[in-house]
Amino acid sequence: MLSIDGSRFFDHVAVRGGGGAIDLVLHARRCGFREAVAFLADSAPLPPERPAPPRKRIPLRLPPPADANWPAVRRFLIAARRLRPALLDACRRDGSLYADSRRNAVFTCRDPAGALAGAEIVGTRPRPDGSTFKGAGGGGGEPAAVRLALAG
Repeated sequence: MLSIDGSRFFDHVAVRGGGGAIDLVLHARRCGFREAVAFLADSAPLPPERPAPPRKRIPLRLPPPADANWPAVRRFLIAARRLRPALLDACRRDGSLYADSRRNAVFTCRDPAGALAGAEIVGTRPRPDGSTFKGAGGGGGEPAAVRLALAG
């Protein structure tokens, strides 16, 4: 006599229980793990595949630029990240890098069509433990790339 409660079972005669389909087959058929898995694979049809639901596009909200903080962010990226000044200046001119009001470096991300799709945000002021803030944000949709990381 078996009692079943959700995915758990208990055999009152054998005074033994378990959880899940594999445990039940192991117990009822007195077989090994591979045989139990094979039995289940042969016994139950797979559910039909459903297409993944479309990804909800989230409106993109990036921190606004704060030009007054650019010199400090630039100094940090040169000293701590060893990025070339000419590269930083070129990325700033084309809008793929800027400083925000919290003195973070904001590296903008573009989708394959070149549209703004998100940003990688890197803090430039150490926390008490020595780490710096790192974050990412995007509007969903296609994968994005950070130009600076690709520009080497």
